Parts: sequence; structure tokens; C-alpha cells
Amino acid sequence: MERTCGHTSRFASRHPGKSRGVSGDLNEQDLHTLTQSVFRHPPIRLLLLAVVTFLLGSLVPPLLIGQMKPLPTDLQASYRSNPAETVMLAPAAMAEGAVPEENRARAECREGSFPDVPYSCLVVETTAHRELTVATAAAPARDEVDVTATTQLHAEGTLLAEVSDTLRLDRRSTYPVSDPVSELSVTIPALERETTTGPSVREGLQYFFPFPPERRSYPRYDTVAQRPLLLDYIGEVERAGLESFEFHHTFTALPLTAPDDNRPRQEEAENSVFTTLEAWGLGSVWYSVDRTVWVEPKSGTLVDTQERIHIYFAADHAEAEERAFAPAPEFSILHTAATWDGATVERQHERAAGVASRLRVLQVSAVLLKTVALAAVIWAVVLLLRERRGRAS
Repeated sequence: MERTCGHTSRFASRHPGKSRGVSGDLNEQDLHTLTQSVFRHPPIRLLLLAVVTFLLGSLVPPLLIGQMKPLPTDLQASYRSNPAETVMLAPAAMAEGAVPEENRARAECREGSFPDVPYSCLVVETTAHRELTVATAAAPARDEVDVTATTQLHAEGTLLAEVSDTLRLDRRSTYPVSDPVSELSVTIPALERETTTGPSVREGLQYFFPFPPERRSYPRYDTVAQRPLLLDYIGEVERAGLESFEFHHTFTALPLTAPDDNRPRQEEAENSVFTTLEAWGLGSVWYSVDRTVWVEPKSGTLVDTQERIHIYFAADHAEAEERAFAPAPEFSILHTAATWDGATVERQHERAAGVASRLRVLQVSAVLLKTVALAAVIWAVVLLLRERRGRAS
């Protein structure tokens, strides 16, 4: 009995670490040595690599993509349309009813002014183009953005009309906020008049699409009709060299001076240009629009647009339907079209392609990192099985 106890004592004095291991009391040096030995073990190192790469692939790319989705607060963009054949009420005639110079050769238009001459004497054929500038700025709330947009219609170097639009959008959905902060003003230089509508609550998309867009219809706010018009998803097509979602709508005979949609109108709209023209006694003022929009499906970037609009007189809804897109000088106020010019399409193509390329890199990176993680796990399992076979033999 004494020999056994003595043997144990001598063993403990010669192997202090062994003794503490038996009692479960390890010092810091033992823990450090044990940790080093564990992390030097190839399967463990491979499993750690798998965990790190899997986390990187699962968290980093989605985080970076999420940061790309909100609308920027420092955007400056311009869009210009090609010159298009236009039938329109001459600017000088709009103010005074005077016959424009190019129509005075016609027998019925030589003397007098409207209403002594037919209305068609005031209408001219020309070419016109549209210019749109859009800018964003930081809003009081971080998840919102203020948008200022100006649309100008030019004909042969003359500014015919300018629409100034201010609104506030949710940066992620690109829909307007529910606060009455949107304002719209229309200026007709020939009339020296500005009509302002607002502040009001805006409805529907307008200058941007969500990131990414969905295959569904979207309400799009129309600044002429001053209401959202449903823009239908048509399908996926190639446009400007990019796979794009195509959206389209056609609306005819929308009343501008006697709205039939039961939506509240601002008091300022009562003195609008359309109300003034209605007083000429040629009927109510109506609006028809045919619009197609192409959107890059990954980023929601506008790739191209195409519009045909007609503002005109008609006695009633049935007549307005008949005259919807007929550019006749007897009743047309403005009949024109707008398609983006080559420089605008190329710039939007590069913007959409750049975003799509960054998204592709991030998505591929996520797949590669997860593939590395899977390969590391598989190799770690192989090494562990080899070790067990070696011990068994």
C-alpha cells in the first residue's frame, strides 16, 4: 500500500502536466498547446475555412447588392427625344388668336383672327422634341429622396411648354411617399402663365422603376392627365442590345377639363391652359396617350421609351374616341411623338449594363465562395476518414 502511494507521488513529481490532466485542472500553457495542436489538424483548418468562406458568400454579396438598390441622393440625368413631326396650336395664336405667318397664304386664313377665321388657321405642322432632366437630393428621412424633374417641349428653337415637377420618393420602392409634398407647375411662355398644382399626394411610379422590377403591371403617373395610368407588363424582349421588360399602355379620350375619375383637383387647376382653351367654344379638351417603356430586368434601369400623345377638342366622349390619335388641324391642340435619341439610349444602355455587370460579379462571387466552402467540408471529411482507417489498421 505504501509502495503504491509512493509510486504515485513520484509519478506526479516527474509528470506534473499528466497529474493535472487527470484532475482536469489545465494551466494556460497546456490550453495554448492544446489549441495549437487542434488548429494544426488539417481537417479542423479545412472546416474553419469552410465556415469563413460560407459566411462571406452568404453575407457580403447580398449586403453589397442591398446597398445598390436604394435610389441615389446625388443623381443627375438627362433624356432627349428625337425630333418628331408635330401638329400644334401655334404659340402666338394661343395668346391672341392671331393667324401664324405660315398659314396666311390660305384663302380662309388671310384676314382676321380667331374666331373670325377657322380654328385650323391657328394650327401649324412642325417638328418638336422633348428634353427631360431629373435630379435627386437627400430628404429629411434617410430612406426617402427628393426628386426634381423638368420637362421641356421645343419646336424649331422655341420653348413651347415647361413642366416642373417636385416629389418625394421611397428610395427602395421608388413609389411616392404618402405625404402631400408633391407639386407640379406648367409654364406656357406664349401665354406668360404658370399654373401650379399642389402640394398633393402623388400616386404611381414616374421617373424610376423598382430594383429589380417585377413581371406585373405598374401604375404610372401621367403629368398631363394628372393621374396614375396602369402600365401593363407585356413580356421580355431585346431592346438596345439588352434583355428588357416591356411595359405598355394606351388610353384614349381622357378628359382634361372635366375629369371623370372622381379624383380631387387642386383649385389652381381651374385657371389652367386647358380651361382657357375650352372657353373658345370648340368643345372640351381631351387627351390620348400611347406609351411603351423598356426596363432592364435586374436593376430597373430605363433602357428606352416611346410615346405618342394627342391633346384635342371634342364635343363628347364618343367624339373624343373617334378623334383619339387623328392629327387633324380642325381639332388638334398638340399631336406629337417622342422616342429617345441615340445618345440617350446609349447612355442608358451603359448604365444598365454596368449595374447588371456588378450584380453578376457579386452573384458569381457568392457561388464561388460557397463552392469553396463545400469543397473544404468534403476534403475535411475525406481526411478524417483516412485518419480513422489509419488508426484502425
